[in-house]
Parts: sequence; C-alpha cells; structure tokens
Amino acid sequence: MRIKSSFSGLAAAFLVVALGMPLTASADPRSTYQTADFERLSDGGVVGSAGTLIRSRKAVDANLALSGLDADSAYTIWFVIWNDPSECATNPCDSVDVGVPGNTIFYAAGFVTDDSGTANLSVHLRSGKLPDGLQVLRPGNLRKNNGFDAEIHMIVRTHGPILPGLVGEQISMVVGACNPTCADQIGIMFLPTGKGNDSDSDSD
Repeated sequence: MRIKSSFSGLAAAFLVVALGMPLTASADPRSTYQTADFERLSDGGVVGSAGTLIRSRKAVDANLALSGLDADSAYTIWFVIWNDPSECATNPCDSVDVGVPGNTIFYAAGFVTDDSGTANLSVHLRSGKLPDGLQVLRPGNLRKNNGFDAEIHMIVRTHGPILPGLVGEQISMVVGACNPTCADQIGIMFLPTGKGNDSDSDSD
C-alpha cells in the first residue's frame, strides 16, 4: 500500500464547513469484510493498529483498533472516498487523485486516547446525503448503493494533548484547538470489492 503518499496533508487542504455528527448504517446479507493495517504517514511504517471494514450496498461499518498513538491526546478521523476509483490516475487512488469525479473527504469520528495511547471505536456510514452540520473537507458523500464499489481511505489526525474545556472542539474539527499543531498521523485504505454489479438499483 502507498499510504504515505495517499494521505499526508489531505485533511489540512480542504476545509469547508464545521462540526461533526455520528452516522448510522444498515445491514445487508451480502456484506463483505476487509481487514488492513494502519501505516504511519511520515514513513509508511506499520504501527500495530488495524481496521475492519464491513461493506454492504447501502452502508459501510469500520471497526478500528488503534495503538501506538500519543497518550491522553485528542484525535479526529476523516473519510477519503473515491466513488469512481477508475477515474484515478493511480491504483490505488493517491493524493494526485484528490478532486477527480466522485472524490469526497469528510469527518468520520473523534476520540481521546487512554494513558497507553490506544483506542477502540466503530464508525458507521450510510450512503446518500450526509447529516447536516457534518464537517466536509471536499463536498460529496458515499454515493447511494455504492458501498461495494467505492475506494475508502481513513486518516487519523492528531490534535495534541487534550485541552480542558476544548476537547469537544479538538475531536470534531480539522483544525480544532490544535495543541500546539494538528497533523495527519496514520492512515488505512480499503480497495473496492467489486460486488456492485450484483446489486439491484433501488435507493434508500
């Protein structure tokens, strides 16, 4: 995987609106499961963190087990999605492909690590219109009924040690209460499973 070049700096580049909200997902009997390791964005090294992506036609669910992060620190997670990965100049899609048709970047979740620099969380994303108020760095969404065919990357972004009274801002905004700076730290990618042609065309 080319995580380093795929992710580094993306979250800082496309600020549009503010505030994050949780997302929901739905089940599909044809769901597929993918697992991958996170990599450091600075050098591509494996950090001992991993993720599982459960795909259905109308939704994706990411279960993330994170370790090796900064202790007692605030983080945000950002989706980088290519609904049409065939439009990318690279395979898998890379930073040079930001802005191609079907590309979108938006808030996924926020969290605080424990005193050992670990965290476990789940992120749910339903296809179609994003919730109002969600922080979007590049407009778009997971296209309806495109859960199997989208290429999905996730960035974990540090906001530094927690700041009393400002944790809510630190875990919900791309440049929220950076202490002293915010930086993309690790990333993971999930390639499309190619099951979209098996899906029917009804919508939510």
